[in-house]
Amino acid sequence: MKKVNADDPSTQSRNGVSLLVRLESALDYPNALSRAAQYILEYPQNVVHQPLAETSEASKAGQATIFRLCRELGFKGFTDFKLALAAELARRPQNSTDSYDAADDNPDHLEVAISKALSSTRQLMSAIDVTEIAQLLVETRQIVLYGSGTSATAAQAFSFHMLGLGVNAHNVPNANIAAECALALREGAVAIAISQSGVSPDTVQFLKSAKGSGARTIAITAHPKASISKYADVIIQMSRIHHIGRSGSSVGLIQAVYVAEILSTAVASLPHKSR
Repeated sequence: MKKVNADDPSTQSRNGVSLLVRLESALDYPNALSRAAQYILEYPQNVVHQPLAETSEASKAGQATIFRLCRELGFKGFTDFKLALAAELARRPQNSTDSYDAADDNPDHLEVAISKALSSTRQLMSAIDVTEIAQLLVETRQIVLYGSGTSATAAQAFSFHMLGLGVNAHNVPNANIAAECALALREGAVAIAISQSGVSPDTVQFLKSAKGSGARTIAITAHPKASISKYADVIIQMSRIHHIGRSGSSVGLIQAVYVAEILSTAVASLPHKSR
């Protein structure tokens, strides 16, 4: 399997990922490009009506930078980009929002945030071949999963699913054991690291060591340009979490479990002889 990277906006465009979700991926670009993407995500209605110079001034990113961002997203220029953005905004439900304030304890807002996060994650996963990844998982002789914090729960759930399908997958419970397991892996094994941020030191080290041992490596993260990506043969991108306060980690966990469910379903759908 060749290295799979779902964070390329042009690839996402070809796979029907919405423009606003593709802009989220651009938040991991270098500083100026990231500033431009952040401004557009925060003020999309303004950008639709602004000339390039005004968007440049408001975002504190040069006109050439904004033009480059448009090209990175698959557009010929700023005008084409604005037309696509206007069309997407017109399709959104009235009063739709990309964030909410968790401090008001409104469960309806949390439901909206979870729904948006899962929908965006599903769109991002359309840029990868899930069946090919599932085939890799069933053909390997050993799968080791690791995540820290809430990601540990997702890794545990994933391993339970795989074991139930007859796949030799095991979750490691702490950083020390993860480090030892990664060093013991050999060619033919698969290491899966789950990290919302993509920079958790223990998780990054786990994947780095596993790759160094000859294992195939998979990273599940919301930040595909973070340090964990350097050691991943396959990157599965979750959506980012926007301004959801203390519920943020919970939504991140739900997204990771959702990715595990999609992959488990793909494994289960393979012909029985493949498993």
